Amino acid sequence: MDENVTDAPDESAERWLGAVLLERFIRTNHRTVPVFCEATGLERTYVSRLIDGDRGDRMPVTMAQKIEIATLGAVPMAAWARRAGPLDDLAAANAQPAPADVDAPTVAA
Repeated sequence: MDENVTDAPDESAERWLGAVLLERFIRTNHRTVPVFCEATGLERTYVSRLIDGDRGDRMPVTMAQKIEIATLGAVPMAAWARRAGPLDDLAAANAQPAPADVDAPTVAA
């Protein structure tokens, strides 16, 4: 994935639900992967690979937990257990952003 996630996502790719939700969260709240990673302390290349659909099938529980905490629950741990479908993409597109006055917590990588 390009560092800038403001481009339209590849809706045709079969991705993990967690990847779809994470991309939507970053677009809405941080605009780019580097900004999200700087704010949360997560590793940029790993997050980019997750959004691209890579590594979701080998998601460590601890990383899924870190992402859930960093996204204030917008990307629950369970989202990495299944593939996204068309309705999930629609739901993610309509998701509300996190409140602007709440900063994402820093997570130890």
